[in-house]
Amino acid sequence: MAYLALYRRFRPQGFEGLIGQEHIVKILKNQINTGKIGHAYLFCGARGTGKTTVAKVFARAINCLSPRDGSPCGECEVCRGLRDQSNMDILEMDAASNNGVDDIREMRDKIQYPPVVGKYKVYIVDEVHMLSPAAFNALLKTLEEPPHHAVFIFATTEVHKIPQTILSRCMRFDFKLISQTELSSLIKGIFKEIGKDFEDEAVDAIARAGEGSARDSLSIADMCSSYSEGKLTYSDVLEVLGATDKGKVLALTESIIDGDTGAALGVINELAMLGKNMGVLADDVASVLRDLTVCKTAKNASQILCLPANRFNDYLAVSQKCDAHRLIRLIDIFTALDNAFRYSTHPRIVLETAVVKACRPDKDYDQESLLARMAELERLVKSGACVTEKPTARVFDVKAAETVKAPEIAQKPAVKAEAPVQKEEVKAEVEEPKMPKSEDAQVLEKTERARSINEMYFSADDELPPPEDIGALPEFDMFSMAPPIKKEVKPQPAAPLAEPVPPAKLWGNVLRSLRSNGNAVLWTVCQDVIARVRDGVLTITVANASEYEMFTREDHQKTLTETIARFGDYKLVINRKDSNDDGSDEFEQDVEEMKNTFGRQIVKIIEED
Repeated sequence: MAYLALYRRFRPQGFEGLIGQEHIVKILKNQINTGKIGHAYLFCGARGTGKTTVAKVFARAINCLSPRDGSPCGECEVCRGLRDQSNMDILEMDAASNNGVDDIREMRDKIQYPPVVGKYKVYIVDEVHMLSPAAFNALLKTLEEPPHHAVFIFATTEVHKIPQTILSRCMRFDFKLISQTELSSLIKGIFKEIGKDFEDEAVDAIARAGEGSARDSLSIADMCSSYSEGKLTYSDVLEVLGATDKGKVLALTESIIDGDTGAALGVINELAMLGKNMGVLADDVASVLRDLTVCKTAKNASQILCLPANRFNDYLAVSQKCDAHRLIRLIDIFTALDNAFRYSTHPRIVLETAVVKACRPDKDYDQESLLARMAELERLVKSGACVTEKPTARVFDVKAAETVKAPEIAQKPAVKAEAPVQKEEVKAEVEEPKMPKSEDAQVLEKTERARSINEMYFSADDELPPPEDIGALPEFDMFSMAPPIKKEVKPQPAAPLAEPVPPAKLWGNVLRSLRSNGNAVLWTVCQDVIARVRDGVLTITVANASEYEMFTREDHQKTLTETIARFGDYKLVINRKDSNDDGSDEFEQDVEEMKNTFGRQIVKIIEED
């Protein structure tokens, strides 16, 4: 007899041999035991998860005369008859090659004939998503109202390509990927049965390479068992897979995290001399970075990774060298190499360029890289590894400068040339000669100079002259003294004025006070409101609910109240223009009242600010 591949030789003949799909097996067993058999089933999921196997077992089980715990007994007359290759009660159809409307019409004509040996006539259609639209349409009527002896079982890996009209007529079962632990147990059991000695780490490597597919895992195990005549080792599996030792990949990844470009390129050169594929190496680095991210962020990382204890400790130690932001950025760099490898004739250069980029985060301006660099700086500052030095500043008597009043400064004569001490200080402060400034730069400097002098000579409530009118200022030699050092002082509530401000000027003074005290947000919002002063009450009318919420905030209301109190005994009222309490504007109400009072007489209304 010809050699059978492991995945064919050890294909389960009953539900008890299936792994990883317990939720589906339980439903099908209950249907068989209770006799509630549906007419159409849809098995969808990734490759190698058992869709076709379950379909064959289920087809035999619903025809078996004496099923055992839902599985076919394999001994009755029907089970023996169904094992015959010439039986017509279980028909398998590959929709990838038989996807035309004529194939479906032929199946629809044959389905009318009753089964020969069993109770049901089962049609297993694999890769059903490959059927053409016309074939799906030809299947609809038969699928909705099939003969009582007909059962359809569809299997697909791309369920999104199946029309909704087909999906709505089927019982859908989603097959999930098989865990690494279950795959390892399956491979160990098969190796023991065929008499193959193995290392546990080698079997775990095969299960990881299977990526949740039992068929892929058994195909790799078949190659590995043929590669090694004696005991199957971890290095043998790496040779078969063309992969790199995880220790080498971890060393390369650690060099990248440490920023050691030379060590990282040295590891790549060593692996390239051994003939390792650069694309596979990039995938291995991305896989190790993913494991490091799990170690960094997950509390149960050992259970998720299923690594040996010594290797998990190595991963954990490397993961502590950087934060999650840096790891995520590195994963992005190496997973993005697939397209670059696809269109490049020099894959080694592509990989080495990515490694240099990953080693030098200071040259990477991606958002994740910037966040990672900021997080690393914060970590170094907190740990004390990074000491910040205070910038050197001029020696300046701040207390003395604060006690000097503006008029005294204005009357102070300019420093004469014969004062040697002042000359030295001025010389120390003045920068080196620069190129002549442009006209625009001179105008800008003139404006900034005027603004700084205005702040020095005028209080917040004074009317400031325009920046252009520098001649209106007192004589002042800008180079006769060092510029004052600005101190960041929290704004303090100003003292009340000696005389109250007239109602007509109240709102203007309030706005100027808000601006001078640094309340930029509140000052900006106040530009679009209607303010009226009447009978000692300042009424602010806002346009909508959002502005009303802004003004009624506790901090803003407190600021406004304190500001208004400076200018007299005024009260504050905040209204909404769109509220139901007051349907019209107060000013318009006053106009209507005057119209009613004066009748048809002409009244000129002047509104003051």
